[in-house]
Amino acid sequence: MFKQILTYINNLFTEVFKSNRDIFIGVSRVLLGTLPFYTTLNELTKVLEKNRTDLDLKIELAHTSLEHTSSVLKELEETLTKNTEALTKLKSDYERFSVLTEIEEKKAQALLSEVTKTVNQGKTKERLIAVLISLITGLIIFVLGIWLGPIITDWLNITNK
Repeated sequence: MFKQILTYINNLFTEVFKSNRDIFIGVSRVLLGTLPFYTTLNELTKVLEKNRTDLDLKIELAHTSLEHTSSVLKELEETLTKNTEALTKLKSDYERFSVLTEIEEKKAQALLSEVTKTVNQGKTKERLIAVLISLITGLIIFVLGIWLGPIITDWLNITNK
């Protein structure tokens, strides 16, 4: 029967004090009366004080972590703001240059059209002149070859035997 009572109390306190085994032991000692009442309360006070100190340290650590996270988020926000401003500037520059490119493209197409027209306009005439120059040059060289051939062979003493 005593064992059943201890098991029941153990189960009850295990559910109540799952996170802290020391509190469970201290409360069990008070209820069972195995130690003097003052000693048990003193142990409980120490355990509660230790838990409070641990909790204070955890709160301080959480506070420090939150401050650090806040400063990191502030830096990220500043970086994001700068990047957004730079992106906006780049976008406006792109739009301005895009318009200028369209204008310059139209001008370049008009200039190219005029150059092509001018080049194509004189092509036939230039080709005819080039053919005539080539024929006249060839005829001159042919006539010079016939006329100067015997003179050069006599001068160089070349004989055909």
